[in-house]
Amino acid sequence: MIIDNAYGAPFPQILFQDIKPIWDENIILSMSLSKIGLPSTRTGIIVAKEEIIQAMASVNAITSLSTGSLGQVITYPMLKDDRLLKISREVVKPFYQKKSIKALEWVDFYLKDLPYKAHISEGALFLWLWFTELPITTVELYQRLKKKKVLVIPGKYFFYGLEEPWDHSDQCIRITYSQSEEVVEQGIKIIAETLREL
Repeated sequence: MIIDNAYGAPFPQILFQDIKPIWDENIILSMSLSKIGLPSTRTGIIVAKEEIIQAMASVNAITSLSTGSLGQVITYPMLKDDRLLKISREVVKPFYQKKSIKALEWVDFYLKDLPYKAHISEGALFLWLWFTELPITTVELYQRLKKKKVLVIPGKYFFYGLEEPWDHSDQCIRITYSQSEEVVEQGIKIIAETLREL
């Protein structure tokens, strides 16, 4: 099983609930340094059986030719003395949790008279909004919002492989709250205005 742990424990810890990381020989755990403030390093960390790590290192060497080591150089001492865990727990997690709470407050304020639901924000950098009576597809909503310079992700792309159509899959959008407060609030306000037009 491959687990994408880009937001998880023990770092960057952008999870708003307590979890305990798991690993066994049948798991390939993938982590990243991009969410702790090193996005341009794109350093990936794999926890797996040694032969899997060797194979992935070989693939990476071939596909990337010359991979940078800046992320590893910066991070190694932080892993040795637990600073990375402390930064994740005391800086990164509270920062994004505050942004999530604020974004949900704006959603509640601007969409209060519209039929919507917000999925529980358990972490990461996104909110999921569900418009239970949306009269168009989320792809059409995306196109309308894009013209107003607001980008969202239509939910239908996350529901692949369904054997039967499911209305819910085309009633949800994903929005980020990682931008500045002004940008996030303005985006939510424009989403609300667009929904009212519909």
